Amino acid sequence: MNTFLLIATTHFLALLSPGPDFFLILRTSLTRSRICCFYLCLGIAVGNAIYIAMVFTGFKQFAQYPQLFSFIQFLGGCYLLYLSFSIFKASTQHVIAERQHIDLQRQRSIFQYFLMGLLSSLLNPKNALFYASLISLLGPNIRLPTQLFYALWMIAVVLSWDLLIAWLFQRPQVLEKFNRYLSIIEKITATLFFCFAAILFGLLFKQYCI
Repeated sequence: MNTFLLIATTHFLALLSPGPDFFLILRTSLTRSRICCFYLCLGIAVGNAIYIAMVFTGFKQFAQYPQLFSFIQFLGGCYLLYLSFSIFKASTQHVIAERQHIDLQRQRSIFQYFLMGLLSSLLNPKNALFYASLISLLGPNIRLPTQLFYALWMIAVVLSWDLLIAWLFQRPQVLEKFNRYLSIIEKITATLFFCFAAILFGLLFKQYCI
């Protein structure tokens, strides 16, 4: 029980720390429909599930493969740059009516939001290291039922937390208030994505060029 409380608390506190996933959910919540947000959050949860499964199936030595880790860092940086420039390029003149109209046209492409969430999660190398270090607290001899319990618990917490964030920012009162500042929020989000990418590329440059 003590181990569970330690892991559950650490995992939840990590979710409270805003990262690329949070700002992606924030921006999508303010500009897209609930179904799009759901698929985005589902993609993020599936990405976390993949890393958890990899850790439980013997990929705990992930940090011992610096080339693979660096490659994921590079891909993650490129993806964050893509998101940053896409948001800067997108129209910043959003109103609620426009958001609903756009989403009616995009119902056939909701898979793109799932894919966006999945890539955001998978291309964040910190997720792999975080789960590897967290699950190492359980020790080497973990029974399958215990693995399934912890895996399902962490996936459920990630999905629930992300959906809660999306729900909060899609409430009419919140939408009305944030819609006035949507242009600024989008620019801040794009800037943060650019900064996250710059940090990743900076770490790679420091590792291989200095």
